[in-house]
Amino acid sequence: MTFDALVLAIGPNANRRVGGMSLVDRARRVAEKAGADVVHIVTSASQLQPISQAFGAKAVRHGLLIIDGATQVVHMPLVLPMLDESASRPHRKAIAPDGTYAGALYCVDRATAVDAISKLAEYDGDHAKLAASWGDMAEAFVHGDIARHPATTRVERKAALDMLLRLVHKSTDNAITRYLYRPVSRPLTKFFLMTPITPNQISALVGILGVIGCVLVARGNHADLVLGSALVVIAGFIDCCDGEVARLRHLSSKLGAWLDTLIDEFTSVGYIVALGLHCHNRQPEAWVLPTLWTGIIGSALSLYIIYYFDLRVAKTGNSQNYVGNLALLGDDAASLRLTPVRPSVTTSPLAARAMPLIYAVVRRDFVNLACLAMAIADVFRFNFAIMALATTVMTIIIVPEHLKLRRLLARFAALGAPIRYAP
Repeated sequence: MTFDALVLAIGPNANRRVGGMSLVDRARRVAEKAGADVVHIVTSASQLQPISQAFGAKAVRHGLLIIDGATQVVHMPLVLPMLDESASRPHRKAIAPDGTYAGALYCVDRATAVDAISKLAEYDGDHAKLAASWGDMAEAFVHGDIARHPATTRVERKAALDMLLRLVHKSTDNAITRYLYRPVSRPLTKFFLMTPITPNQISALVGILGVIGCVLVARGNHADLVLGSALVVIAGFIDCCDGEVARLRHLSSKLGAWLDTLIDEFTSVGYIVALGLHCHNRQPEAWVLPTLWTGIIGSALSLYIIYYFDLRVAKTGNSQNYVGNLALLGDDAASLRLTPVRPSVTTSPLAARAMPLIYAVVRRDFVNLACLAMAIADVFRFNFAIMALATTVMTIIIVPEHLKLRRLLARFAALGAPIRYAP
């Protein structure tokens, strides 16, 4: 579907800022993210007639998305339902769950779009009047959650920001992240939103704090061990902010996602190395250096296996999406696909209750806090031994999973089938 977008920024509130962005700029980014070829920003009704003439000169079938960017904060669920190609009518409008007009319209072809722009010019940019003029001939689409919020008063803008901040939670968040890290990172995110700092710059800050923390941990005294471990934890809290700012500003990118996840992984591996060096520098024992090399090799091998899966199968840069136990469905090139193996029966109710806790414990968020606690308690050798053992156990588990994955992928290659993943 090809379409242009018309962002109506007529009125004194279009440049009001919510979450570090003006209403009109947020509407523009929503239109761009939805796939608009060109976004026209309309600040006065006099601009509409020339746009109508230019749009009428287009030689191909072209749709038009119209968004109110002057009185509301908008997000993707407002416009995406209207872009469904299976819809039947040429006129479409977004409505709220209560049936009221929601500040977004769509025309599926050039002729309908030209007529809509001409009427907008006649109505001095009053898009609500245009929506009303369509009446029942417009197909109504109820917008999704976190889609829009009025923003013409200070109270409305504060409520709109609260609505947007609901976007910071991710489905992959565990209990520790959701109830400890996110509440702390939210005020930091609000601060970053008020500054020109980009998500990638926040990721770089996280990396710098992680490096400083690991260098301090590697030194052979207790005070530096505690301070370095605390910096790694602080970096973990700030690490929540880069993704939050990216989602709230519509600045998510593959580069940013990879930068974020690689910094996380290298900080985790760096902390294991630093802790081993701390043990060696402070109380050298014969077992420390061999264990350190085992941890380094195991970490490197685990990262290779996890990101091999991410790149080849899941097509993602998020290590949290790694799935070890996979099976093949289908028996020919057209139907063959990979899918996670999910046991149909839980063998133990105790195991069913314990697994979410175990999963939370092995996550980086919990590990950082546990390491800080052990650093304060000065049980550095125990901490290093536990982390090295965990790395070794993880390697022992995922190496056979990787070999199995290789055999499954060989099946795709033998049939000349593209790799399909059905999570």
